[in-house]
Amino acid sequence: MVLTGLKLGVNELISMYGRELTRRMYAASLETIDAVERIVKDENIGCDFARTDTSKSPANRRILTTMPARSK
Repeated sequence: MVLTGLKLGVNELISMYGRELTRRMYAASLETIDAVERIVKDENIGCDFARTDTSKSPANRRILTTMPARSK
């Protein structure tokens, strides 16, 4: 299983690292799925990797503005 996201909440990350770095960290966490998919394909790894439908729902509008466009 490959999961996205970060252990700390968005507000805590923003207070520690600022809005832009938090946005970039979140985007990087989403890009890990692309990397896993690419490695599985390139290395012909026999596994049950599959992209599944997920829902990313921001708790409020302020959090929505910190989410990368592709995750909205």
